[in-house]
Amino acid sequence: GRVFKNWECAAGLNEAAGDLAAAWRCRLQSWRATQPKRNVEPRKKAQVLRALLAWGQRNGFAEDALRVLKQSWRDTSLTDADARIWEERLGQRERLTGEPRAAAYAEPGPEGEEADREGSMPVMGRPAPRNAGDAAGLGREPLALMLDWENVKLSLADVLDEMADPRAQSLRSRLAGPELAQRLRDVAGRHGLPRQRWAVADWDRPSFEGDQKAVKSAGYLSDIAGDEKFNSSDHVLREKIHQVLRQHPEIRVYIIGTGDGDFHEAITTLQREGKQVILWSTRRSVNGVYGERLAGPDRIKIEWLEDLVFGEDAGT
Repeated sequence: GRVFKNWECAAGLNEAAGDLAAAWRCRLQSWRATQPKRNVEPRKKAQVLRALLAWGQRNGFAEDALRVLKQSWRDTSLTDADARIWEERLGQRERLTGEPRAAAYAEPGPEGEEADREGSMPVMGRPAPRNAGDAAGLGREPLALMLDWENVKLSLADVLDEMADPRAQSLRSRLAGPELAQRLRDVAGRHGLPRQRWAVADWDRPSFEGDQKAVKSAGYLSDIAGDEKFNSSDHVLREKIHQVLRQHPEIRVYIIGTGDGDFHEAITTLQREGKQVILWSTRRSVNGVYGERLAGPDRIKIEWLEDLVFGEDAGT
């Protein structure tokens, strides 16, 4: 019960089963197992806390997440400014949406854990009522987030190479594996609930060192690609798209992160099956083969990666 990874796994299983209230309780337990450990660097704790807050914000637990932030941020490397930004994000969600807080609290558990009260962390205990998940947003559209990690990361690196040096340096940390993986997952949450998440790359390449571990930690399934055409990242990802299409017919929205024209036929298949397709690419790398698909009733919706990762003025 004190091993954070066990709680992460339990959270993932509950989320896949659609019980977001249980997933949230498990994520809180994972944080409680991490927060007091002296052998975990404050920088790592900040990364874990940011992921927890972002998940809570996306899934209807902003009020609880705000309480966790106020109690915990000083144990991490977050600055005063970081904490204020998160406080605004979490408070703004409550004000704008008026979403009720899901029942994430319970009576004391078998090990004498304290029941919820002002100033205490949410705790584990009895399962939350089944209708708690509805308040947490179970009605959100399920989606598949499919990333050609090689194309995404290298294209964004090219965008930075074309920027003025001081600004590029300030943004380069956003290409770090943990930061990029979590940011893209958070952005995908605007379109629905990412039930299938895949990231594919030749992870052995030096430019992707540590990225496979990072994407797995952010909840992606990862597969390794090679440098030959038959096992390249775009080929492997196309296979994963068709796999999701076969095995998860309930998923209607597909976000495909790439600008490679090799996905033209896969996108055609998805649209023929009645799926909505959102293409993530940089302005510089999007293949001309998609030109005719960006207009008309069957158009692909496109979102520019540089705007999503670096800010909406990055491409200007």
